[in-house]
Amino acid sequence: MKPSLLKLSLLFILLPFAMHAQFALNGTVKMLKYAGLQPDLTQGVSALPVTGKPLVRHVCLVNDNVVAVTIDERSVILSNIKPYVKQPGDTIIMGGYHGMHKILHRDGEPVGYLCGVNSNWFRPYNDIVGDKLISELLKSPEQFSLSSADDPSFPGPMHPLRVYRKSYTVDRTHTSYHQVYPLRHEIYLVFSEDLKSGANYTIKFNDNPQFAEPLTFHFDDKQLRSEAIHVNLAGYESGNKKTALLSTWMGDGGSLEIPSNKNFHIIKDESGSTVFSGTTKLLSSDETEIKSYSQTNIYTLDFTGLTIPGSYRVVVENIGCSFPFEIRNSIWENTAKLIMKGFLHQRSGIELGPPYTDYQRPRNMHPADEVTIHLCDTEKFFKPGGKLPESGQTSVFVRIQASILEDTEVPEAWGGWMDAGDFDQRMSHLYSVRRMMYLHELNPRYFKNLDLNIPESFNKIPDIIDEAAWCLDLYRRTQGIYEEGGASWWVESVEHPRGGEPSWLNSLPTALVPPTPRASLNYAAAAAQMASVTSRYNADRSAQYLESALAAMKWVENNPKAPDVFGRSSREFYESLAYVNLYKCTGDLDWHDKYAESLGEVFKKGIEKDVTVGNVELLFNYLLIKDHETDSILTKQCKAGIISIADELIKGAGQNAYGILQSPDTDLNRMATLSGLILPLVAADKFTGEKVYHDALTQTIQYAMGNNPMNRSYISGLGERFFYPYQIDWEANNMNIPSGIPTFGPIYQTKGGWGWTGSWAIDAIEGAGLYPNELITWPHAEKCFNQAWIAPTNEFTVRTPMGELLLLTGYLSQKKGRLEIEQPLRIKRERNREPSKDQLKNLL
Repeated sequence: MKPSLLKLSLLFILLPFAMHAQFALNGTVKMLKYAGLQPDLTQGVSALPVTGKPLVRHVCLVNDNVVAVTIDERSVILSNIKPYVKQPGDTIIMGGYHGMHKILHRDGEPVGYLCGVNSNWFRPYNDIVGDKLISELLKSPEQFSLSSADDPSFPGPMHPLRVYRKSYTVDRTHTSYHQVYPLRHEIYLVFSEDLKSGANYTIKFNDNPQFAEPLTFHFDDKQLRSEAIHVNLAGYESGNKKTALLSTWMGDGGSLEIPSNKNFHIIKDESGSTVFSGTTKLLSSDETEIKSYSQTNIYTLDFTGLTIPGSYRVVVENIGCSFPFEIRNSIWENTAKLIMKGFLHQRSGIELGPPYTDYQRPRNMHPADEVTIHLCDTEKFFKPGGKLPESGQTSVFVRIQASILEDTEVPEAWGGWMDAGDFDQRMSHLYSVRRMMYLHELNPRYFKNLDLNIPESFNKIPDIIDEAAWCLDLYRRTQGIYEEGGASWWVESVEHPRGGEPSWLNSLPTALVPPTPRASLNYAAAAAQMASVTSRYNADRSAQYLESALAAMKWVENNPKAPDVFGRSSREFYESLAYVNLYKCTGDLDWHDKYAESLGEVFKKGIEKDVTVGNVELLFNYLLIKDHETDSILTKQCKAGIISIADELIKGAGQNAYGILQSPDTDLNRMATLSGLILPLVAADKFTGEKVYHDALTQTIQYAMGNNPMNRSYISGLGERFFYPYQIDWEANNMNIPSGIPTFGPIYQTKGGWGWTGSWAIDAIEGAGLYPNELITWPHAEKCFNQAWIAPTNEFTVRTPMGELLLLTGYLSQKKGRLEIEQPLRIKRERNREPSKDQLKNLL
């Protein structure tokens, strides 16, 4: 074996052990029924699947006199896809929510799904095992007793004064009896006396046949983890602000008040020695202007003064400690690399596995396999009959169903990234492509040397650009399939995936949709930007992208009346973005003039008045121009516009307890996803160097990295606990979970709907046994349950939160002090006409 390959092999042997506790850069993580078991301190607890009676997972304190007990009921047992062996009497009945699931009936009963184009794979229904909790036996104080041989305050069995509870779903699955939901119950026992650190305690469930054995625990506040203490599970960078939070919402018991000015300590994880001390401070309550979104008091624990690298825990006196966390200087780099691993895991058209990732998945959605991508009848696609929304998946499904030409084939339509729990590729993913290129433009040297261990790592192009190109090249290959230069927005099937089918067995008819102006402008903008960033590495490849971008612009010019469905932003936005990137790439002042003119269409009241998180990208691109002259007045306007929106977002962040960026005087919609909010702060930080912007960036991600009431990060493979992403492939084949995939976080709920799902998800959660039973009464921060099949809590897209969190962590990882501010140059009034192909190669 060559030395380099031997080194790589050893790296992959060591990574699961060296990195798994904080960053699963090896690529996979196991799905655990419970993360955080402490069997050395608590007896009568288990992390095993619940196959019989409900199991106690943890016992801890959340206040001096409040004991919390975590209990799980039932467990989902995942099935495995296997070759289908037909048996006499087998029948296939089409069903499911869109009538396209191939449901196998055997002996008259539904037993699972047939999968694949030829229906030669069988996925049995999952199963659910275990008993339901008899919650009636856990309501009364007389049903519990606490005693201690070490604490004189509890000389004999003592009943709590009050018992509170909250119950929520922790998993969901399809079975032969439809949807089922295992539950987790948090029981809060409020006593008249405080417990004492150092003592042993016994809890008995009096006359409860489900818990015949007592629960014992040793309360050492330096060791027993409290669910009330929340920290950043990825860790803290040495020079950044460092805060932990203290809070508990007790379900039907409501807010928990903990005395302010309570002592806390930071201790070394291994030795337990104290290295920092402070007192808690009230951050948010019903009486403060800062919203908690948690319906309880939130206290902050500031230990910014601790800068020495190491592994630590937060200890709140007589309550308990946090999960371990680190202080070091590579927190952001590891997080960025983890999210980049998530993009690799969302690749379509490629087999995944070692040596690049431990996540093993067959090649999917590739025309060389069973999947065929078709064309559409253009006229029927744009006029399918009936009324329907202009954009969105509902629209594209109807259009493809009305127009797909199943006797055609588009062999070029492979690659790109899959989106969320679906297998489609859409041009909104170029949002993340651009952010990868922005990171490179901000610090080419850093990203040139950042090894992401992807299949292209051994070429001469930075890995982050190769990953961006994987997505962009799908649209380059399919450009001109319908009409020369035209780019298509979607590769999509006639519906959401069939029940049970992973991406590599997709059997739904799938099509490349016809080109549209906004798709072509969006593509031209990204292709021109790619031509610019690759010019220093591969001149021929750069010229190819530029030629492709110019062809897309030509198609738009030649098709002024073409139907323009799809696109999150206006046509004027994509047009302006294409102009500025073409100028950045070529230096042709005609593109500059068109860009400057287009700004008047986007910012009708002026840049500072009309700048938003949706259009700030147009200004940022102009300020990134280095190799060509820029107008000083326009430069100042762009900077002022960016700073104005960044300041507004920081003002909004000060209105919520978690410091999450938001527009001021509005309610948070999502708490872990940072849709469109990162770029203004990145730009403001770069072009001013003022610490307030850097601090806002490092604070806004704390919630997503575990500093939240669930003590769970929103990125798979980050920290001791994380939410499982809504990603069909791993669950469909009972595989380990792909790491690096963030989830949306809690979505704002109204009485009539929850996010984009309408009322069905609310009805399902409430019907499963949610307590308190009305979801609308739950804190917004806690409406996120760790299951893969409820879109408002666990879905994601490669646009957001993936692209946003990558921009944030990638920017912080490369930032080395204040960046130099570019001094703008004035425009020289010269005209460069469109070059020929040979001139393009010489130019680049």
